[in-house]
Amino acid sequence: MLNLKLDNGGPVSDVVKDVLKQWRRVHVSQFPIEVEAHPTRPCVRFVDSRFPTDSWRTERLLGFLDIRADAKGRPMYKLHSRLIENEKYNTSNDEYHAKSTTDPKKLLPLLKLYIEPYSPYEIVNRLGDTVHRDRDEWLAEPKREYYDMARQLEVKDILDEVAYLQSVGVQFRSSGFQKLAVEGVRAYEEFKRRQSIPTVHVHVFIQPDDSVLLTKGKGDYTVHENMDRVPECVQQQVAMLRMMEAGQYLPEVGKKCHDTRAFWVHVNPNDLNTSNT
Repeated sequence: MLNLKLDNGGPVSDVVKDVLKQWRRVHVSQFPIEVEAHPTRPCVRFVDSRFPTDSWRTERLLGFLDIRADAKGRPMYKLHSRLIENEKYNTSNDEYHAKSTTDPKKLLPLLKLYIEPYSPYEIVNRLGDTVHRDRDEWLAEPKREYYDMARQLEVKDILDEVAYLQSVGVQFRSSGFQKLAVEGVRAYEEFKRRQSIPTVHVHVFIQPDDSVLLTKGKGDYTVHENMDRVPECVQQQVAMLRMMEAGQYLPEVGKKCHDTRAFWVHVNPNDLNTSNT
């Protein structure tokens, strides 16, 4: 069904009105298509009556018919519709969704073919709402709840609890907890051991005259006559690092720098004698 609303609009030719009336006689649709003339220019728009609009923007319409004179002064009928795919043009070009003719007899077949009410799938996309995201949110709600509670637990608290349960003879059922009870607890104990090691990082630089510069931080350094005069704990670490490749790190000892005159050593601050020699 077509509802022609042309009398209150702009200058629509009798030729176009006749074509639209012919189409109305044969057109069948469950819901009417509103056919309305532009208020000031020779243009007709087609609106799905289920989605009324005052806009003349293409994305709000089933399509529109624009009538303009071509280079020879003849009426040019250009039909725009989302159903038109004019392969002469790129999809980003406005002409991709348009077809033109100067023959009024060809206009009726174009209207029949390309002006159709929105399909059910188009209605889904047009309305934009979706139930999928809402259901996903609902499904995820309890997961977020228990994740939030679990995240509030410190890992160390979990491992302490696992270690305790293991010590009182609890046998864990899942392979994950069985592995956590053995390997995880072992790694946690090693982590605690490493964290408990009192350590100060000392940079050792052997200068061209064999004097040794020990630096712990900005303004905190000592100069020693030679390596024999530096604290013994530093000598021991440097002796081990001399056997390493340049750039190699040795845990609990330090690192031999790429400039082989320099070393970083880890030492116990209680063993470090910071007095100048």
